Amino acid sequence: MGMLRALSRLPLGLWLRGLLGAALVIALIGFGVALLAAFLVAVVVGVLIYKARDMIAGWFGHGGGPSMTPAPAKVARRARVSDADYTVVER
Repeated sequence: MGMLRALSRLPLGLWLRGLLGAALVIALIGFGVALLAAFLVAVVVGVLIYKARDMIAGWFGHGGGPSMTPAPAKVARRARVSDADYTVVER
């Protein structure tokens, strides 16, 4: 009960400053969340525009879309491996 009594004896100006500070913190948190949401929406819209541009260019045959002929497969070079035992002879 002592804590509530101490809080009730605080001056009105301190209470008003505390409430204003709490409202300011809540507003800043909301503004930060809004900025993050706006950034994410801008990224998603940018990706969709990029994909739509490639798709529409592919419809009209201006390249940029997936080609109809498959790309030739790359031939990987194999290293020669031997299982022979070697003996080093010093002269």
